[in-house]
Amino acid sequence: PAAYLFLSRIFLSFIVYCLLFIVFRLLFIVCYLSFIVYRLLFIVCYLSFVIYRLLFTVCCLSFIVFLLLFQIHLRARLFELFLERFGIFFLHIFLDLGRSRIHQILGFLQAETERLFHHLDNTNL
Repeated sequence: PAAYLFLSRIFLSFIVYCLLFIVFRLLFIVCYLSFIVYRLLFIVCYLSFVIYRLLFTVCCLSFIVFLLLFQIHLRARLFELFLERFGIFFLHIFLDLGRSRIHQILGFLQAETERLFHHLDNTNL
C-alpha cells in the first residue's frame, strides 16, 4: 500500500502538472490572441486616422473649389448687375451718337436731294 500511495501521489502530481501546463498554455494563447487583437486595433485606429486625414483633405479641397466657384458666380453676377445698371446708360449714349451720325448722313443726303430738286425747279420746263 505504501508503494501504491506513492504511485498515486506521483500520478496525481503528474495530472496536476499536466492540468497546470494546459492552463498556462491556454493563458499564453489568450495573451497572444489579445496581443494580436491589440495590434489589429492599432492598425484599425491608424487606418481610421489616415481615412480621417484623407476626408479632411477632401473637405478642404471641396471647400476651396466651392469658394472658387462662388467667386466666379459672384463675379458673373456682379457683371450682370453692372450690365443691368449701366447697359441702359451706354445704350442711350450709343443710340444718341448713332442717331446723330444717322441724322448727319440723312441730312447730308437730304441737302443733296434738295439741291437737285432746286435745279429742276429753276430750269425752264
